[in-house]
Amino acid sequence: MEEQYKAKLRELTFNSKPIINALTMMADQGRQSHGAAIVSAIVRSAMDTPPSARLPKVYLIDSIIKNVGRSYVALFAPHIASLFLHTHEHSNADVRVRLMHLLKTWEEGRLFAGKPLDTIIAKVGHGKYRRPPQQQQMMMQRMNQKRRAADGQGVGHQAKRQRPMPSATSSSSSSSSTAAAAPSTTA
Repeated sequence: MEEQYKAKLRELTFNSKPIINALTMMADQGRQSHGAAIVSAIVRSAMDTPPSARLPKVYLIDSIIKNVGRSYVALFAPHIASLFLHTHEHSNADVRVRLMHLLKTWEEGRLFAGKPLDTIIAKVGHGKYRRPPQQQQMMMQRMNQKRRAADGQGVGHQAKRQRPMPSATSSSSSSSSTAAAAPSTTA
């Protein structure tokens, strides 16, 4: 069973629900006699995978702990903080957002309660993605530039809408067309 599991695990090189489901079912079948070996194989495989490509392995762990049972939570607990934090630290923003979503579900489901979850939260916060300060600053600068550009356009549009009404001394054809276009201010 262990060799079959490792062979199937090598197929998990991208986020594939069928492969994750198959590996989860195999973990369920082998939980009594091979649980520790399965966890060891998953953790070793995940750590041997570059962090940018590690998310499918983390999804597999998530699937097993949520679908198979608490016995796997105890087996993964000693490894989950270092695996999660290393992956989070060395991944792009998209992967971090996905990891933070998983963390939120682990918090809500009270999975990995205690030290593993506390260690992760101390480093990255509670199930909420926080952009690195440099990226946050760049994003704020872009937002301010867009706001200033929009304000510049908005002033021009307001000026057009707030055109003064022609005076009563202007020609009747001009005032009648303006009167038809502008809403009446009398009550």
